[in-house]
Amino acid sequence: MVDFYTCCTNGNRNKCVDPGAKINGQYYRDVMLTQHLLPTMSHIAGNMFIFQQDSAPAHRARETIELLFRDTPDFIGPEMWPPNSPDLNPVDYSFWSVMEQAEQRVYQERIQSTGTSAASANRLERTRAADH
Repeated sequence: MVDFYTCCTNGNRNKCVDPGAKINGQYYRDVMLTQHLLPTMSHIAGNMFIFQQDSAPAHRARETIELLFRDTPDFIGPEMWPPNSPDLNPVDYSFWSVMEQAEQRVYQERIQSTGTSAASANRLERTRAADH
């Protein structure tokens, strides 16, 4: 399985979503799918991949579903999308796991670069934990 995050990052820099972009159905189709994800998937797998997504509003849009049925070799339509379960829908959980690891790395680098004392670092950690 290749997830969207893998296809749309270059190191740590996201190259699929413009800063400040609102990801609605049109943006998802015109930019994320048409310009980035589908060409990348075709480059990686040719015509040998099955496309599946979750039920985010941009993914459920009628025009998005039509585009994917038309422009992918095989598309698992919404009637067959799995429920929200880490066992059945690993894409979301994989993505958020990667994002959480990146957040932790940035947090640790910030502490190290600012020379934050152990006591201040502990307060920051407690505050960060309370936010989650």
